[in-house]
Amino acid sequence: MRHDLRLHAEQHAPAQRLPYGIAEDLDALLLPSAQDPLEKTLVEIGLTDPACAARRLHEWRADAPLALQSVTEQDALNGVLPMLLEQLARFEDPDATLAALDEILGRLPDHISLFAPFRAEPGLMRSVLNLLGHAPNLSRYLVAQPHLIRRLIDATAYAPLPSTATLDAEFGMLMRSVDRNTGARRFAEAVGAYRFGIGVQLLEARTDALDAAAAQCDLAEAALRAAADDAITRIADAHGVVPGAELVIVALGGFGGRALTHASDLDLVYLFTGDSRAQSDGRKPLDANEYFSRTAQQITAAMSTVTTLGPLYEIDTRLRPWGAKGLLACSTETFERYHADNAWTWEHMALTRARPIYGSEAARATVRAIVSHRLRTTRNRDALLADAIKMRGDIARHKPAKGLFDVKLIEGGMIDLEFVVQVRQLDCHVGIDPRLGHSLRSLVAAGLVAPELIEAHAMLGRLLTTLRLLSPGGHEPAPERRATIATACGCRDWAALLGSYARARAVVRATWEGITREGGTDRD
Repeated sequence: MRHDLRLHAEQHAPAQRLPYGIAEDLDALLLPSAQDPLEKTLVEIGLTDPACAARRLHEWRADAPLALQSVTEQDALNGVLPMLLEQLARFEDPDATLAALDEILGRLPDHISLFAPFRAEPGLMRSVLNLLGHAPNLSRYLVAQPHLIRRLIDATAYAPLPSTATLDAEFGMLMRSVDRNTGARRFAEAVGAYRFGIGVQLLEARTDALDAAAAQCDLAEAALRAAADDAITRIADAHGVVPGAELVIVALGGFGGRALTHASDLDLVYLFTGDSRAQSDGRKPLDANEYFSRTAQQITAAMSTVTTLGPLYEIDTRLRPWGAKGLLACSTETFERYHADNAWTWEHMALTRARPIYGSEAARATVRAIVSHRLRTTRNRDALLADAIKMRGDIARHKPAKGLFDVKLIEGGMIDLEFVVQVRQLDCHVGIDPRLGHSLRSLVAAGLVAPELIEAHAMLGRLLTTLRLLSPGGHEPAPERRATIATACGCRDWAALLGSYARARAVVRATWEGITREGGTDRD
């Protein structure tokens, strides 16, 4: 029996008249004809390939995918279709939005309903379409893992990140799976689901962008603990343990500074305590360097597990002593000696964001002491300034900003702010903390930078985090995304955001230019 689409349209459509005559005769729209009225409607909505879109909508009824084969779902589809078409008209690329929804429907298992929840809660449909149309990085999750739609339906995507103990228990259980490949896949899916949830909360402004960046760090740390615990157990089973030695993992960059964006890679340095000449005590003994390098390889592999979206995380270990030419894992003694005798100024600037995140408290304290001592060592001020100015010039030449909204690389952006803080830290030994916000507050209290930099940092941090999720690429966001971006950054509208962004860049640029003049050296 055919469903009465017009009746459902009258019952469930908004009170105001829908544009383009969408609700006039839905039966006529959905029944194929020589001159398909649905195609005409889709042209008016703004689709560039209305024939393809019309074919998709017809197939939802005639050749329904598994998720649409129940009478209840078909009935719900008929009820929400007018609103769905109306919503598509809001997007810059309605073709892509509809195509993404079609792909999700084609991959949804039959036990997950989509249109019935849409009819029960119209706001849910708006949220899903906003995600597909406005957040390319998030829509990839739903297309690749359609079951994540359930986290939107039951609202678990909006829940705060679980406690450290809960995450450790969940990830540890998954990593201990008897079948290693299955365990790695489920581990990656679980981490991805939480990343998806953090992104959804940022998209809908249910969390501050700076809090979202910190939550991404908490999640990555929990994942890293599970991967490291598993790797250590497996290595010990085959090779025993190295007496008096243990692994320490150090985070740097945004990970060290507790400010990860949705697209950030993880900068890691693998260290170990004890004598590098020692050997493990298992049936297949290894020397300490090889033992911990193999452990590090396994951790990196687990954290880089290939998913339907690509690697779970991109891991960057090039900040270790001697870079890509050095051992993947080295002793804390080697690490200390390298930074005392061989490291360049830029490596010490990077070291300002070092944060030990894995290992016993005693081992992490050892690394913190090494880092603190090196950062507080007296150095030639003019040489420090000259090195920093040259390095910033090299970055500007070899990796210029892609556009006005390349918040990291633009003049007066996040790189300039980091250089301001790092030069002050190394020169004055104030604000030695991997978190930029904490460092700035200490530097302001000491009168070493202007108080306005605190607000500038918050603005740049929020905008960087938000744009990496909603409008990556560094170019001006599409008009229909601007209100969402402004709200996520705590601004009342796009004009207010532009003004705040300009002020932040101006104070950062002025501060950095002032520093470049302190050593009597012109900016390179």
